[in-house]
Amino acid sequence: MRGSSTHRSVFAVLSALLVAQYAMAARPPLVGRAVSSVLAELSDSGLRFIYSSELVGDSLVVLHEPRSRDRLRLVNEILAEHGLTARPARGRLYVIVPALRASETFKVHGRVLDAITGSAVGIARVELQPLGVTRVTDEQGRFSFDAVPTAQYRLRATAADYATVEANAAPASGTPADITLLLAPALAEVVVAASRYRLGADDDSAAHRLTRAQIGSQPSIGEDPLRSVSRLPGMARDGIAAAPNIRGGSADEVLVLLDGFPLRQVYHLSGYQSLFSVLDENVIDSAEIYTGGFGARYGNRLSGVFDLTSIDAAREPRNSLGVSFVNAHARMSKTFQRADADILAAARVGTLAPVLNAIAPKSDRPRYSDAFTRFTMRPTTRWTVTASALLARDALDIHDDDEHAQFESRSNYLWLRTEWSPAETLHSSTWLGRSAFDLTRVGETDKPEFLVGAARDVRHAQYTDLHSELEWRASEHHQVTMGVEWSAGSANYRYAGEARFGAGIAELFGRGQQFARDIALEAESRRFAAYVTDRWRMGERWVTELGLRAQRSSYSEGESETNVDPRMSVRVDLWRGTRLRFHWGEFHQADEASDLRVEDGVVAARPARRSVHAIVGIEHDWGNGLALRTELFRKRELQPRARFENTVGRLELFPELNVDRVRVAAASAEISGAEFSLSYQRDEQRAWLSLSRSTATDEFPASEVSRGWDQSWAAQLGGEWQRGRWLLSGAFAWHRGWPTTRIVTNEEGDAVLGARNGSRLPAFAELDLRGEYRRPLRHGSLVLSLEISNAANRRNLCCAEIEVEEDEDGEPVIFTTPQRGLPLLPSLGVTWEY
Repeated sequence: MRGSSTHRSVFAVLSALLVAQYAMAARPPLVGRAVSSVLAELSDSGLRFIYSSELVGDSLVVLHEPRSRDRLRLVNEILAEHGLTARPARGRLYVIVPALRASETFKVHGRVLDAITGSAVGIARVELQPLGVTRVTDEQGRFSFDAVPTAQYRLRATAADYATVEANAAPASGTPADITLLLAPALAEVVVAASRYRLGADDDSAAHRLTRAQIGSQPSIGEDPLRSVSRLPGMARDGIAAAPNIRGGSADEVLVLLDGFPLRQVYHLSGYQSLFSVLDENVIDSAEIYTGGFGARYGNRLSGVFDLTSIDAAREPRNSLGVSFVNAHARMSKTFQRADADILAAARVGTLAPVLNAIAPKSDRPRYSDAFTRFTMRPTTRWTVTASALLARDALDIHDDDEHAQFESRSNYLWLRTEWSPAETLHSSTWLGRSAFDLTRVGETDKPEFLVGAARDVRHAQYTDLHSELEWRASEHHQVTMGVEWSAGSANYRYAGEARFGAGIAELFGRGQQFARDIALEAESRRFAAYVTDRWRMGERWVTELGLRAQRSSYSEGESETNVDPRMSVRVDLWRGTRLRFHWGEFHQADEASDLRVEDGVVAARPARRSVHAIVGIEHDWGNGLALRTELFRKRELQPRARFENTVGRLELFPELNVDRVRVAAASAEISGAEFSLSYQRDEQRAWLSLSRSTATDEFPASEVSRGWDQSWAAQLGGEWQRGRWLLSGAFAWHRGWPTTRIVTNEEGDAVLGARNGSRLPAFAELDLRGEYRRPLRHGSLVLSLEISNAANRRNLCCAEIEVEEDEDGEPVIFTTPQRGLPLLPSLGVTWEY
């Protein structure tokens, strides 16, 4: 299966290369055409040209048919006839200048000031577009660009707590330009919350700055954006599943939003390991990541938030086609000027074979697909209407000698969003959506000495969600946000499972030798929530945000309850570039209709989980691309929900059938730790380092037990280097080994079960690499990429598998064999962007 899949992928890559080469070769004649139109046609995100209209006027035409096929050489061949040349400026950008005066430059300098007070704005980032060269202002707000090729540019200034501003910069050659940029304070842009990371073009957090392009350039299996962002401090992953544990919380405690809409079944093969998310990184523009301490507008989750925004349809390149060993994707976008509307559409189809062959070698026909489309129209300048849809499918068959299983899932999300600004101080947004998803697990196990069992699990759920929010800017120093949420869901469960264990293994784990469960259930849930936040700037240094969230949950199966969550965040600007943040808040997570664990016998909604977060952090930005963040956090779970987990084997096809399945009902839980992050970003180089020290324990009346995903110590190190057409990136992750339960042999030779999570596996370490080469074509550009996951081929231990054999006397011998994570996984890809 692995060989045929690889051959098909190689064939697809080679075919795409041939098509792109043909597209590059088959171009119409250029003689007689305006040079400016040829330059416009040959420009895209892979190769850009800027020039003065006086230098390259409409009367300038191509005199002879160029011989070159490479776009850059072709352009220089055309320009040479007119005494011009394309001079490299930065990365893939070239400036058209006279060939004999290529060294002629100009200087631009200026200041960035507060538009209200006139005071200097320090550590503002001023970008010279489209060169992309950036300077950071000093304490007097000054900036300067030297030796810039003569041309017409724009200055773009951004700073924390201010709205972005742009201005033209087109001085005469050799004449310095003095420009003053006035930034208007924007309370909405003030980041008060702790434990927040913004990944996008206008990031103002003190560490981990990633643009949309950089998210895509990060090495990640299957080009998965959620895998990429899971390298932030506080995230814990086992190297196989894409779903992270955030600061000691369960994987189901993370809220995932796409353009504000909640995604409940976020991962492909959610019934088995949750390998990839249903989100294509080609449609993700930015992400706000909260690893704790999020505001009152985010509810019904305890640990974290992934708030993702889809890409602007007008962003270049607008279209792309790509194929790799893992998937094939397509994306297109179009704008309609007359109607002031645009459309974005993207789709992926792929195989999970490269990953599954490593953890389930007998997998057959592993496949997945997803599609996203969005249509936006703007009837007026103050009113926007957007319709979106996200569809996902996946399936997997596994046929081993003693195990057979089939997994299938599908998700459909449809939502309509409207945004309206009736006045300059008011902004409202409302969306209404419908979600439906299915999950099927069917299979059997036949290991007579250990387990003989079968399971059939078929479930369907659907939700209707409504969310409305109003933002009121009462003054320049005061902003109030209020909103309401309503959700109605229903779920249908059909589960039948039975298991018979060997006598020896059942005795070791204190289980009966057999059990059976047959459940047919229909459940409904209703949830209504209202929230309000009050953001207030007190003087020049203090900003506070007080929030209150109230939520009422009711069920057809289970008792109704009401929860109230107060939250408070404070930011203090200590001195230039240094901020102190503090957060305290309560959080509740109530069951929904689809959350019942019927496979473990849970048939009614349980009381909401409750936790209290306390976070204090300090961050400093030196203004030279170097930034530091340190945070201390404590999360106290006062009402942890009883959960079910396997103490030894964690890669089982049907975990609920296995003998090591246990119910963990702790009285409380304690998660605390410290995180240190250091990042550097300058022009085309970027690097980051993070260190974490934490503990995540369940507390029982007589003991404390580490949670199975407690990583204790963790470190992340990565970097990215770009030069011309080449881009190289790498990421290294290390953490202390997972807690595990040992099966040991006593003096009498009998198997004995050790303390639950009383031991640890060897440390986890993983190195991921990615290389990318971009070749300009006549239409667009071709991107060749090679990605190597686990480049060191370190087979990290994730868990163990229980084995039972008979000795010479026919007595059962119980032992474990290690189960390892993913091996070295290479993936070659090619993408055509235009």
